[in-house]
Amino acid sequence: MESAGLQAKAVRASEEEAQLKALNSSIEQETGEMLAFFATTISPELAWKSGAAQAAGASDGDNSTQSCFQNTLAILGPHVMGIRLLLGDNHA
Repeated sequence: MESAGLQAKAVRASEEEAQLKALNSSIEQETGEMLAFFATTISPELAWKSGAAQAAGASDGDNSTQSCFQNTLAILGPHVMGIRLLLGDNHA
């Protein structure tokens, strides 16, 4: 990854600093767009389907995050893949 390579350098030329700044800005913008997409598209759909499953009695009483995630995947069907992301400030 280009950004990781630039970040790993102990000393960067001014052009590399500018390139790294542009890459970081692009990453932040794309992350914001992705989170907005999740918030406006995927999350409401999952909440609706999860609510429908609970109303139908699909929950087995286990309210753990893993159980809710697995129940949601089961409701959405066999052609759906779930991806869990762990995002944080440290990416070393």
